Amino acid sequence: MCCKGARPDPGFESAVRARQDGDPFPRWLDEALQYATRFTCVSSHAAADLRRYAAERNMAPPIHVTRLAHEFVGFERNAEIPCRRN
Repeated sequence: MCCKGARPDPGFESAVRARQDGDPFPRWLDEALQYATRFTCVSSHAAADLRRYAAERNMAPPIHVTRLAHEFVGFERNAEIPCRRN
């Protein structure tokens, strides 16, 4: 589950709605909610989507947000980094 931009990922919402269409993602997520002790999401929007989905099933698993790196200390944003070959 990944969200980009300032609004929730429409892919997540459509995957949840696809439950009636036999899409395997909602089934997988329902099963994961039964056995996982915690979840990690790549954005606060994805975490909010997962919290809402879990709450609809009377669940509230711990969810940690770990944002993916988009820049690194010491390098300007969008800077080209030389490739080192061994």
